[in-house]
Amino acid sequence: MRVCFTFAFFDIEHYKQLLFDVPNLKLLVGARDYIVTVGLDGFDSNSKRSYYLPSDQEKQQTCQIKGMEKEECRNFITVLLPIPSSNYRDKQILVCGTNAYSPECEIRPLNSLDTVTNRIMPINSYSPLRNTTSLITSTGEFFYGGPLDFRGIDSSITRQLITTNPPIVTTDGTIKSVTNQLNRIIRSPQHDYNWINSDANFVHSFEHQNHVYFLFRESAVEHLSCGKRIYSRIGRVCKNDPGMRDNWTSFLKSRLTCSIPGQFPFYFDEIQSVDLIENVNGQPTLYATFNTPENSIHGSAVCSFKMDTIIDSFHGPFKNQRPTTGSSDNDDEQYLKNIFECGVTASSQANSSVQTYQNSLRVDSMYQLMDSDILPNHDRPYVTSKTEHFKFIAVDIIKTKYYDSIEVLFVATLDGKLLKYVQWPFQSESCLIDEIQLINPKEDQILSMKFLRDTQSLYIGTVKELLRVPAHRCHIYHTSETCLASGDPYCGWNENKGKCMKAPGNNYRAEHWTQTKTSKCSNVHWSQWFDCGLYQNSDESCRCRRRRCQSNDMSACVDGYETQVTNCTQHGGWSEWTPWSGCSPSCGKGEQYRTRTCINPAPMFNGRPCQGSAIETKPCTNLPRCIWGVWSQWTNCSADCRIESKTRTRKCLDFQGNLMDERYCLGSEHEIAPCENCLEPKWTDWSISDINGNEIVEQRTQLLSTNPEISPRNEKRIVNLSYCDKCNGYTYKLKEHSYTIKECDCDGLNEWSDWSEWSFCINGTQHRERNCQTEKPCIGHHYEARFCLNRLFRSSHIVVNTVNEQSRDTFFIFICVAFSAVISSCLTWAIAVTLNRRTQDSSESWNSTFEKKHNPESNHYGEIILDTKKEPEALLLNHSTLTRNKSNQSKDFKIKSLKAKMDDSNYT
Repeated sequence: MRVCFTFAFFDIEHYKQLLFDVPNLKLLVGARDYIVTVGLDGFDSNSKRSYYLPSDQEKQQTCQIKGMEKEECRNFITVLLPIPSSNYRDKQILVCGTNAYSPECEIRPLNSLDTVTNRIMPINSYSPLRNTTSLITSTGEFFYGGPLDFRGIDSSITRQLITTNPPIVTTDGTIKSVTNQLNRIIRSPQHDYNWINSDANFVHSFEHQNHVYFLFRESAVEHLSCGKRIYSRIGRVCKNDPGMRDNWTSFLKSRLTCSIPGQFPFYFDEIQSVDLIENVNGQPTLYATFNTPENSIHGSAVCSFKMDTIIDSFHGPFKNQRPTTGSSDNDDEQYLKNIFECGVTASSQANSSVQTYQNSLRVDSMYQLMDSDILPNHDRPYVTSKTEHFKFIAVDIIKTKYYDSIEVLFVATLDGKLLKYVQWPFQSESCLIDEIQLINPKEDQILSMKFLRDTQSLYIGTVKELLRVPAHRCHIYHTSETCLASGDPYCGWNENKGKCMKAPGNNYRAEHWTQTKTSKCSNVHWSQWFDCGLYQNSDESCRCRRRRCQSNDMSACVDGYETQVTNCTQHGGWSEWTPWSGCSPSCGKGEQYRTRTCINPAPMFNGRPCQGSAIETKPCTNLPRCIWGVWSQWTNCSADCRIESKTRTRKCLDFQGNLMDERYCLGSEHEIAPCENCLEPKWTDWSISDINGNEIVEQRTQLLSTNPEISPRNEKRIVNLSYCDKCNGYTYKLKEHSYTIKECDCDGLNEWSDWSEWSFCINGTQHRERNCQTEKPCIGHHYEARFCLNRLFRSSHIVVNTVNEQSRDTFFIFICVAFSAVISSCLTWAIAVTLNRRTQDSSESWNSTFEKKHNPESNHYGEIILDTKKEPEALLLNHSTLTRNKSNQSKDFKIKSLKAKMDDSNYT
């Protein structure tokens, strides 16, 4: 008999939720994105099916945007529960998944899991990493314990009624489904640590009489004054709780203690897993695994609790006692007592007085925690371990030849081992009778474990696979001595068959089937499991353990020790080849293939995988040739020849017209040809589109065909603002954002620009300028000045001559003075002398004033000679030199002059 049976679908992981369908001999497993069904007996292939339930891509992307890991943004099945038949016409199940952190639930028929009857939105877990619990009661109420929000900090116990009317058959014979109904949600008060702490981890829930019980661990509020500490709790609510203000009115909780007794008890405070056995010596019993905190001394334990002990705790006093008063109302007192014993219903609540209603709210808001802790059976654990870290537990109660009730405890550890303990009657501690290494903890992790008594098997879900482990391994004991000394209550020696096996036909009283009467653990314990070689000079190994020989048959012992061997290395072996497949493709160079799998046997316990290829191919012969289909139409050429070629395609087909890969046809599926009769592109003239600083942006557009699908092409260029610097050029004149264009003249007539306007009168003078517009020096001067009209005898222009004309002007003034003296001879000599002195004084005053203002050493202008006898228009003021009219100075002056013109609002 094999140690265990394994099963896994390709690319399916996280086998966690387990649901037994015993009438159909099926096991339903909720995994990541799938529901899987397998046979209960041996995972037979006839019952293997998978149903794909993925979350859509949009929700997965939203989940990752919110900061979740990609692996978490899948649909992990978290609820797989049967719905009572009283709510439905046919057997159906409730399936809930995380749906990429957007939880959703569906109702599906048990015999047709690919059909969705209804989609509903009950309370459910957002994350696959949260520890939650849920159940549906016999009356169809859905209870959930766990976080209610995306972040996982709003832990609560909730209730929701899931009902639906059966489908209606109309008069025309069609079936019409009726939408399901969900009643209001009742929950624990949000973020109230006196009820449920935000860090609560739920491990189990069950229904008992009028209450629903929840087992969880949380930070102990009553211990906060001494530091943070985790306690194990059991809480309960009434199934018919009316829910005042949508909160529980009947919630109570008490501490579960699992400890080694003594003056200073050693506590195992953190509950990990629970299994409820309905009938152990006449009453329900809870079995639970506990661990110490991670930062404490390492230890694990198994404790059991009778249901009567749990109920008695809820009948005891509270941690916070109600203050005494001088008087009380007997009716209200009775009403308050009924709150926690489910005597208050919605109808009785409606008939109660306002004072009674207020009292119920006050009582439920003040008293949740019971004062008395719940102690385990025998006041101590069944099992303790300093080396193992217990995770899951499953319990079976069996009969033996001499006892009516023996408790067998199956404990899964964090490192992937399965430990088997037996609790004999009248013994305070359990005996370890077997140990199996199920998985490699470095590669896999146990997620869940359940025991099914109908098949006497454990079903274990891991991240990578599903395991079925028989409850016993009687076949490993080959003699009656070793069989009876094993201490396994499942096993006995069958004298008729000479084998160690179960009771024939479950008849424990059969005379030819014997068991030991002892109820004590073996005095000689087995050693720890260790690696042992199966053969010398071989890479095959097993797990072994030894103890001193306890058998009367010394042949079973070596050197005074007997050895147990298990988990031997098993190398993989290939199955038979499948038949050859059909040719693919069915024309041209088609191929056939066949496959085999590595399951005969599958590699186990570090066994080598199968050597060689799992697939084999060979070419097909005498296949017809694949043919090309007709060519498609040529693609369009562009009107401006920007697309210089056109293409067309064809498809490769088989003789039946099915589409094939192009490599199976001779030739190419594409053909390219040059475009013809393309039009030469035509452009519009350049036009100015924008002015930016010292630049002008010009653009032009290409003239295309009238085809509206072809967009025109535009070109732009940047032209610097400048004056004429070459023939056939342009000069731009700007005023704010307007401008004019003037062609450059190459005959020299327009080498000077136009004169600027006369400047404003400054210190009695005005000036104006013009610019040389050629690279060669221009003839003439670029600067003119004149006296203001209101300062010099109301005359007009004062023109400045060049320096080389000053001598002629001086002689002409002298002649004029002499002529004036002859004409004035009729005047008296005294008057002439007086007039002459007055004229000379006036001339000297003007010369000194003008020389100070126009000193050639400071401003590079020529000397000014003013003749008062001539009209002001004849007075000339010119630049002293023409040699400075160079190209570089001209360019600098052009830029300054242009900027001045752009800023001058009077420029025309």
